[in-house]
Amino acid sequence: MLKNTMLRVLSRLQYIGTKIFKMTKSIKRTAEKPQIQIGDVLSLNRNIVMTEYGFHKSSKQKEIREWLMHDRFRNDLMITANTYSNMSYDKLNELLRQLSNRVNYKMNRYYRKQPNRRIKFICFNEFKDKQEKMLYGKKMMIPANKHSHIIPEIPKEFDTKKVIRLLKTNWRDFNNRKFDLHTTIKKTTDGRWRNVCYASKGFKKSTHNNYYVC
Repeated sequence: MLKNTMLRVLSRLQYIGTKIFKMTKSIKRTAEKPQIQIGDVLSLNRNIVMTEYGFHKSSKQKEIREWLMHDRFRNDLMITANTYSNMSYDKLNELLRQLSNRVNYKMNRYYRKQPNRRIKFICFNEFKDKQEKMLYGKKMMIPANKHSHIIPEIPKEFDTKKVIRLLKTNWRDFNNRKFDLHTTIKKTTDGRWRNVCYASKGFKKSTHNNYYVC
């Protein structure tokens, strides 16, 4: 019986020793890893810049995201303008320009002479190919969709609800059968950052036609 007890004690000590050895190796590996600092460029599939907000595909994307977090922008409000078509980016940008002009005129007919009382739209255009989805228990084909995610700059004296109503009405006027516009509102700092990151997820550079300001 004493022999069996000694064997159990030795087995337990061996198990504890193995666990301590593995923990020591893990701590050593962690200590050897270089610490990631703000502004470091990580060597992954794409260059990803690390900031206090998270990962970015490029330094340009980092810059525009941090710019959009400024108080002048309504980053709590993300507008999505869908076309459900495969139109060119140039055509989409022209429609966005017309939308901006229509809404601005109805909010302030002198908006061209009063730039401080003008609504501005920072538009990030994307293309989503047609896809099959389960909706309401049925398989449905969602058509290809050239669309834009918009972070607006709205003068504080303007009624935001009225601006949204005008945007929806005027966007559908372009094509009542296909076009759709909806909004996402997130009031917290984390929510506002999520809006900015989602809107700009496909951003490459300001000269590319998937980025438009109107």
